Amino acid sequence: MHVLLIGIDSYKGKITPLNGCVNDIDAMQRILVDRLGVDRAQITRLTSPHEGTVHETDVPSAPATRENLVRALRTLGGEGVKPEDRVFIYYSGHGASIVVEAAGVQAAREGLVPADAFMDEQDVPRKLLLDLELNSLLRGIAGRTQQVTFILDCCHSSGATRAAFDKKGDATRAFVVSKPVPAAALAFEGGEPLTGARGISGAHGAVDDCQIVAACLADEKALECDDEEGRKHGLLTQKLVTLLKAVDPKDLATLTWGRIWRAVVAEMGSARPQHASLMGSYARLVFSGPRTEGDTGHGVTRQSDNTYKLDAGTLVGINEGARVAVYPSAPAHFPPLDSPEDLAARIGVIKVTKVTKGSAFAAAEGALFDLPQGARARLVERDARARIAVGLSPHEDGLAGQITGSKMLRLAEPGETPAVQLERRTDGDWALTDAVFGKGEIKDEPVLVRISPGSLGRAGAVLEHYVRYSEPLRMAELCTSLPGALAVTFLDCNGVDSDEDQILKGIDPAVPNLPEILPAGDGILTRTHEDLVAMRVRNTSGTKLRVWLFDCSMEGNVYLLGNEVIEPRKQHVFWCESTLGRPFEMTVLEDRKVGIERIVAIGTTALDKSLDHLTMAGDKDTFAALLAETRGMGGRPMKGPAEDQWTATRLMVRVRAKD
Repeated sequence: MHVLLIGIDSYKGKITPLNGCVNDIDAMQRILVDRLGVDRAQITRLTSPHEGTVHETDVPSAPATRENLVRALRTLGGEGVKPEDRVFIYYSGHGASIVVEAAGVQAAREGLVPADAFMDEQDVPRKLLLDLELNSLLRGIAGRTQQVTFILDCCHSSGATRAAFDKKGDATRAFVVSKPVPAAALAFEGGEPLTGARGISGAHGAVDDCQIVAACLADEKALECDDEEGRKHGLLTQKLVTLLKAVDPKDLATLTWGRIWRAVVAEMGSARPQHASLMGSYARLVFSGPRTEGDTGHGVTRQSDNTYKLDAGTLVGINEGARVAVYPSAPAHFPPLDSPEDLAARIGVIKVTKVTKGSAFAAAEGALFDLPQGARARLVERDARARIAVGLSPHEDGLAGQITGSKMLRLAEPGETPAVQLERRTDGDWALTDAVFGKGEIKDEPVLVRISPGSLGRAGAVLEHYVRYSEPLRMAELCTSLPGALAVTFLDCNGVDSDEDQILKGIDPAVPNLPEILPAGDGILTRTHEDLVAMRVRNTSGTKLRVWLFDCSMEGNVYLLGNEVIEPRKQHVFWCESTLGRPFEMTVLEDRKVGIERIVAIGTTALDKSLDHLTMAGDKDTFAALLAETRGMGGRPMKGPAEDQWTATRLMVRVRAKD
């Protein structure tokens, strides 16, 4: 295990000093050494405390300058780190958010603030470790090992005040640059412009290979406050360390984020506008481990009146009368619905009695039950009125029986337009069709899945999978309180001088000057296999939105392409695997001439909400995994105080095979 601990209290000039960051590093060091048993020789400690303060001394420390930070991160991306090694990085200090401007367009750039950072005579920040370079350094580490955890107890603030929420004596870890900075004015160490990529690491990893935990959202400030002993700590660190101390030391090495993350968020409290975020899987280990996928589920808590509260509601198909099963944090994936493994894994079942768009309240079926740490829930039976309508053409008794026996589906009534259909083809196969995908019997008609006559016994499972796969699409139809607030645009990255060792040259990834790709007359974008694109999302409303970008892919998975807080009338450009400057590569499945990707952007004013449960990644979930004999598989198409308001937009992309 390779550990890098960074804590900075002592800042100079116009950068406000802090008082709890080195304390954070001390506390995490004690967890690592005393409870987890990490060898001190495997720890690199970079700290800049105030003169005269007393801190841990059993690990040698060097100043947390920019040069030392970059050197330490490069070392973790070097030959001394092997694929089986784990990397754990903890940063506590100021976070910076700067509005950059290029060609009249403004966007936010974020980064870390080393101890020797300063403002020059033109009020341009210098010696920051900004996201573009930090991305490249993290790629270097991920290129050596995918077992990487990076925790940041710092702010990524764009200047929103929180004075009305702070207690006396609290501070925020915010470095705010008050006016927009020309993108070309920001520089790498050595004076190279930020818009000219250096290929710092020369590695092939991606930022998404790392598990990243942030103390707050991109536009918020991270709070620094007193603990029970009167010592300053970051709010995230204070709550995280308290929870880690309560875990039996023998369990720390196998502790997953799923067991503690929702408790961390709850302990941080809703009284302050600071929303911690976890970018990665709940199934991954806290102290670094393999990249592991899992089912996030819905958060569930037990209320003082012995009801249960879910952090999801009608927007994801949970209505009054729905039944929801509650599970522990393990195993990572939910067992097949209603299987013996599923029934054995359940802690209990609750029935929804009251529901809003984003939350639900439920009563236990049978005896009340306690919730273990990391409890999660999933919908196991929709209310009859909320089941998905399925059409059959022609009617087939065996298929009808599978549908009527499902707790998620119902047969469409005469005259009703079904959400999805099973239609028999002229060759005897059955095709799953909807508003976009057809039977594939017309030239270039896209097909989602075909079921051979010998596989019809799996049709019910395929349809239930479709319910999950199409959840973001149905949710988008219900997000109507801010109509037209989001706009998604594809940017053409073809022909830009780039390679897999470098980010795009000459392009600022926050405000890229790239041509837009316009839809055809039918409103569908058309791309070719291996085309390179980026995706720009604009918030055209007058309110701040947290935005998730999903790809409901042609292979039957749902990929989260990223989530970001976007300020009113601002934009954010999404890149592949959260790696700045890395384009998405469009691909079509091996056995298809054409396919459709459905891109869905969902935004809300409820910054504490999470839509991670909508993702369906991994071959276990694909239609092809259910019906492996019916189709070939290609690669992954894209790698990649008032009532809460919700908005959404959708964009269809037709991807053609090369001639």
